[in-house]
Amino acid sequence: MGFSESLKQHRIKAGYSSAKEFAARLGLSYSTYVAYENTDREPRFNILIKIADILNVSIDELLERHIDETSQLKTWLESNGFEVNVMKRSDNKVFYQVRESPRVLVPLSSVFLASEDVLKRIYGVATELMDVDVHNLIVKLLSANQNEAVAISMMKLFHSPEYKAIRDELLSIDPFFFNSYSACAPKELKLTDEDLRSIEEIFSRCFPVISK
Repeated sequence: MGFSESLKQHRIKAGYSSAKEFAARLGLSYSTYVAYENTDREPRFNILIKIADILNVSIDELLERHIDETSQLKTWLESNGFEVNVMKRSDNKVFYQVRESPRVLVPLSSVFLASEDVLKRIYGVATELMDVDVHNLIVKLLSANQNEAVAISMMKLFHSPEYKAIRDELLSIDPFFFNSYSACAPKELKLTDEDLRSIEEIFSRCFPVISK
């Protein structure tokens, strides 16, 4: 079964009985979309991501073949002035360590850590906008994502009873350590495994003695 037939089957299965309705949901003209179902034409990668998200299927399922999304995202980042190190955790989740290439006029020293899902969203945003500096947009979106991840982990750490010892040690080093997060921190938050990994990463960079 080819992509066109696969797309049609998944569309109907998801409850979109009309191709015209689904084209409108995607923000595409009917003629553009129907070509995907009736010809050998395949959409661009950012449109594929959007179709897969709406239909709640993987791109692999849609295309009936293996697509190395990791390599595609890595190549895209490198072509826009970044150095990329791909890391796979023991649970097979892929993360990207991203920094600006030395070839950039004034590269930042920051290193960004982002999941594949985050980078797919950034790719979708960047490729849909016209007349935009893609490199700077990627930096802004990666920064916003990393700042949010750190803030959430620190807010949870601030209010988590089981981490009182670490919290007290941090406060003994810097009494104002949590000030930038405490104002908006919820009173009751449960740390997930993902939060614990984020906190461990932060500690290992900033407080190597504590993290050991």
